[in-house]
Amino acid sequence: MMQSQRVNSGRARQMNPQMVLQTIRAKGPVSRKEISEITGLSPSAVSGITGAVIERGLVQEAGGAKADGRAGRKAIPLSLNPEAAYVVGGTLTQHSVSCVVTGLEANVLQYVECHCRPLTGMGRGIPVSSAEEVVRVTSEVVENPLAAADIDRARLLGTGVGIADAGLGVSILAPHFGWRNASIADRLAHQVGIPVYLENDARAGNIA
Repeated sequence: MMQSQRVNSGRARQMNPQMVLQTIRAKGPVSRKEISEITGLSPSAVSGITGAVIERGLVQEAGGAKADGRAGRKAIPLSLNPEAAYVVGGTLTQHSVSCVVTGLEANVLQYVECHCRPLTGMGRGIPVSSAEEVVRVTSEVVENPLAAADIDRARLLGTGVGIADAGLGVSILAPHFGWRNASIADRLAHQVGIPVYLENDARAGNIA
C-alpha cells in the first residue's frame, strides 16, 4: 500500500505541471486562481508549479491584470511563451512516417512526410518492416524538419510518436508492421538525442 501511494504521488508530481501547462495553453491568458479552479489543484500547488515554469521561461506573465475577487489584489494572467521551447510530433503508419515541429502554442514550424513501402514489398517508397528499419527511417524524418527549423536542441522538450497500441516505450502490438513487444522509444531517443514518448495513435490524435 505504501509503495502504491509513493507511485501515485510520483505520478502526480509528473502530471500536475503538464496539467497546468495544458490549461494555460488552452485557456490563456489565465490567472493562477482560474488555473486552480479548472484543474482542481490547490492554490499553493498552482503557485509552486507556475513559479517553476516561469523560471524556466515556458510561461510568461501577460499584461492586463484583473481583479481576482479579493480587495486590493489583482490577478496577473499567464500565457505560454511560444518561443521558449519546441516539441516534435510523429506518426507511424503502414505506409508513411510523418513529423511536425511546433512551438508551445502548436504553431507549425516544419512538416515532413515520408511514404514507405507496405510490408508486402509492393508499391513504391522506402521499405520498412523491422523495428530497426522503422527507427532509422523515423530518425531521419525527425532530423530533416529540425534542421530546416534551425532549432537549438536544448530547447526541445521531446518527441511524441503515435503508433498502434503503444505503451511504456514498447509497441505492444502493431499488426500493420508485424510487431509484438517491439521496443521503439528508447532506440529512437538514442538516435535523435531527445526524449521520445510513445502513444497509441488514436489517443495521440485525440490529445492533439
